[in-house]
Amino acid sequence: LAATADGAPARRAELEQDACWLVVGFFGMLRRSELAGLRLGDVHSLTGGVHVVRITRSKTDQVGAGVDVHLGASSGSGVRIGRIIGRHLERARSGGAEPSAPLFTRGPQWGPGSEAWRKEGFTRRLRALLGEMQRALPQIAGRVPDYASHSLRRGGATAAAEGGASGEQIKAHGRWRSEAVSAYILPSAAAKARIVGCM
Repeated sequence: LAATADGAPARRAELEQDACWLVVGFFGMLRRSELAGLRLGDVHSLTGGVHVVRITRSKTDQVGAGVDVHLGASSGSGVRIGRIIGRHLERARSGGAEPSAPLFTRGPQWGPGSEAWRKEGFTRRLRALLGEMQRALPQIAGRVPDYASHSLRRGGATAAAEGGASGEQIKAHGRWRSEAVSAYILPSAAAKARIVGCM
């Protein structure tokens, strides 16, 4: 989709913001409400492209004690997380965003009158992106199921499990307080097929 943004700065800005919330949501295993609640000042850059995302309030933290989610510079699958987040932060700051400004805005534009995405906006945008991908890549049409933004949390947990993370590591990183995490880890078709090879 990035190729469609050539010569269109607004489109490029939109896709860069999409990339940021997708990596933060997936690799951070965030809920929609957590994505919607993020402010620019909640994201801190460390050396080496590592970022810390401060979740100030969530479904499992109603009192607002807060928790830090650490995101490495890149994933095991080669996604350059640090670069994607850094680019979005730079765009927001150069657009005049203050630390109290929403991290993800409609437009994306910051400054007076900027509007934060509501949690429903993430699901709508994810579905729109998947539709664009299917039109741009006809060979995947019909193979992309009906995703919602909750798929980021579920997908992150599943990818971590298939990458070798333990259930306890996933539970801690995704901030699950119960064994409900096991319902989020859905083995892929390839993982299911490998079971037969163990028999």
